[in-house]
Amino acid sequence: MWFVVLRAEISDAAVVKAIEILGTDNPDVSDLRRELVQLTQHLDELAWRIQEQGEAGEITEDAYGRAFARARAVAAVEFALGESLASCFDSLYEAYYAIDDIEVFMRIVREEDFFWGMR
Repeated sequence: MWFVVLRAEISDAAVVKAIEILGTDNPDVSDLRRELVQLTQHLDELAWRIQEQGEAGEITEDAYGRAFARARAVAAVEFALGESLASCFDSLYEAYYAIDDIEVFMRIVREEDFFWGMR
């Protein structure tokens, strides 16, 4: 999960805390998950504004891609804190779109033990 967050250039304290507790027996992560959901929503809104600016020719398309990746990376971490199989799949889905490169994504999943630490 660190790869996804670092690639998206996320340094938010809640994200770091979430990654650090993945795989631990921390029983209550509901407040942290709510915080990550709010951060994801904020980053999604920012990405939409950036997309509109890009479509208007005010900024480059790359700026939208980076903003979108940031929102997806935070969402991947939030879902990784879940305990269900569906949450695991959602985390993978979000991580894929944060990385946006199928070869890199598959290498991370296979070689870097992506699932380590998932609750």
